[in-house]
Amino acid sequence: MAKKNKQELKAYFKAGKRPTESQFGDLIDSYAHLDEFSEYSTFVEFPANYKVGDYIEFLDFAPSSASAGGFYEISLAYTRGNIACGATHRAGVSHSNPDIWKECGAVNKNNYIDSEPNYSFTVDVNGGKCRFRIRAIHTYGSTDQVLKVFIKIRSINKNDGWAAIDNRGNSSTSVPLQPMTNEWSLLVGNLASKESAKIALKVNRDGNVGIGTATPETKLNVVHENSANQNATVAKFTTTGATGGSNILSLSYHNKANLELNSGFSGLGRRYGDYFDFNIENDNSYDPNFGSINFVTSQNIKMTVKPNGNVGIGTVNPLSKLDVRGTIYAGNGDGTQGNNAMAIRYEDGSVNNWGSLRSSAETYMSFGVKADPNAGLKWLSTTSAFPRFNTAVVTGSEGIKFLSSGFQQTALDLPVSMNELMRISPNGNVGIGTETPQQKLDVQGAIMSQISSNEGGAIYLDNKTKTAPGTANRWAIYNMTGQYSNSLQFWNYFSDGGGGARLVLSDTGNMALHGKLEAKDVVITATPTADHVFAADYKLREIAELEKFISEKSHLPEIPSAKEMTDSGLSVGDFQIKLLQKIEELTLYMISMKKEIDSKPN
Repeated sequence: MAKKNKQELKAYFKAGKRPTESQFGDLIDSYAHLDEFSEYSTFVEFPANYKVGDYIEFLDFAPSSASAGGFYEISLAYTRGNIACGATHRAGVSHSNPDIWKECGAVNKNNYIDSEPNYSFTVDVNGGKCRFRIRAIHTYGSTDQVLKVFIKIRSINKNDGWAAIDNRGNSSTSVPLQPMTNEWSLLVGNLASKESAKIALKVNRDGNVGIGTATPETKLNVVHENSANQNATVAKFTTTGATGGSNILSLSYHNKANLELNSGFSGLGRRYGDYFDFNIENDNSYDPNFGSINFVTSQNIKMTVKPNGNVGIGTVNPLSKLDVRGTIYAGNGDGTQGNNAMAIRYEDGSVNNWGSLRSSAETYMSFGVKADPNAGLKWLSTTSAFPRFNTAVVTGSEGIKFLSSGFQQTALDLPVSMNELMRISPNGNVGIGTETPQQKLDVQGAIMSQISSNEGGAIYLDNKTKTAPGTANRWAIYNMTGQYSNSLQFWNYFSDGGGGARLVLSDTGNMALHGKLEAKDVVITATPTADHVFAADYKLREIAELEKFISEKSHLPEIPSAKEMTDSGLSVGDFQIKLLQKIEELTLYMISMKKEIDSKPN
């Protein structure tokens, strides 16, 4: 119910009359029970150090059913330091067009400064559009703080249906928003509520834009009111109509650190890939030491991508393309259960320091050695049988050990004992079949070298300190075939590129030595001796016959000539027997000669 106007009130108190109970009740109700939607309150803030001419403008503020004779009051109130001021401005409604306001002037002013005209603000009403603005016309007192101006808008006659600001923004039917000199605010409210309007958009003089906040702290500061236990979308960026092209949302800092969403297809403006991409970019061209992409939770970097492409999880200084400090799980389980579970982990406890590689529940590989000396080196088995040799690599103060268990086909559900196959000692010695290697390679057992070629398997023995002319700095042992014949051959090589076979052992047992042979003793067992010379039926040549043979042949009978030895070589065994035969024959000649001498008289 609106207040009764002055003319109506006079009718109640005419001379000789008094108002009826109903009339008096209407009078009281008109002052005690105002219409619920007859007034609207809000406030605006002028920034510190505002200037004359700065204003805050309300767009499309119009009653929906104003009568031709109605009008509205716009009251302003503010305080600054010891200055307080209030002013009421009346805005009338055009008789010809109720949607257009006109300024009817100030109704009253209440200010505590030296002269009445020197108040700080006035209300401007746009004669062509349904809007008004609060404009600063003076600055008095201290202006280095934000000034809050309270606004109350009240309808004098009843005008149902309007109670808040209806802002249509930059639509085709309204004038674009007009910012003030220093700051600008856009206030919106519910048309069906008498609640004060809210600041929907705020632009301060630093260029910061606030959505849902009157104090934007950054270039764009979006604040969403508390939605209790409901999920709320604070901001949404949507674009449509990208057929044949791309819709890109990019957040960029100096074109160095970019966050880019590409929704669409290949086309102009696309930077990485096609179709639907989510790109994170950090350029280190300014300084190669910077430019990492970090993923942070609980104020700690949990994953980083360095400028060199190394990815670190659990470390901020990855040393390889993927550097993970912690446990890795893959598959359907945690590495101890499931059919396709795998885990690589490093465990550090008060008793054990060891790592493990697990692939499904049936296989388990340990890296490291248990610190508990009573635990030993064992393989962890399960209740399932798996026909495989189990292997492990463990490290400790004794070096690197390579272990293996037997061929396990029976489920034990117990640790399976492991045997050491090879060890690399801390001094670099490698032992195979021995736990105490004495040389760089110490093998307790056979060594096999094999290859399918004419040279065959080989062993090379190098000595780089042999640099003098005529010395071989490499020897090799080959199991040869083909053009080398079927043989075991010893070759040497000189630093100048020369060399060749020095000893050949054929598959038939024959040996060829390219060079001299020096020995303390040589035993020949395959050739028979020359004892047949002493047989009774052995026919010894006559001295005259022997003399004639030597005169003609220049060598002893049954002894090869010099040419034959040069051309065909010499069988040491046969030659030794022939020499023994000649010695025995010479002995027989001496015995015969002595008998002949003894038979003659003196």
